[in-house]
Amino acid sequence: MSAMTYQTSFSGPPTPGPRLAPSRITRDRRAMPAATTASPARLTRRGRVVVVLVLAALTLLAFSVGRATTSDATRGGAAATPRPTTVVQPGDTLWSISRRIAPGADPRRMVERLSSLNDLGGRPIQAGQRLTLPHAG
Repeated sequence: MSAMTYQTSFSGPPTPGPRLAPSRITRDRRAMPAATTASPARLTRRGRVVVVLVLAALTLLAFSVGRATTSDATRGGAAATPRPTTVVQPGDTLWSISRRIAPGADPRRMVERLSSLNDLGGRPIQAGQRLTLPHAG
């Protein structure tokens, strides 16, 4: 039988493994991403949809709040002045009322304003009916 001996002392650095060819090292370095600064935030399609929906909701809310405050003031809130009214007498027409309340104005325009302000829609007026008059101007 032969005896095997083991070397227990340090005999130098380990032998290096196979070396890579320089062209392969260069190719591997090109494939590696270069160190970059933080990239800007990018939205996914779902993120863009959410942003658009939120902006649309805020716009709709802003318009509805603005419209509500405007309509309260014009509807007869505390700050609005009451409009004058007149009671239709027997034989009165929108034309005669228009000439009476605005003698210097065009009666056709005043008839349109009276009809629109009182929601007449072409219906005839009746004696005793109360009509809201437009403000002078």
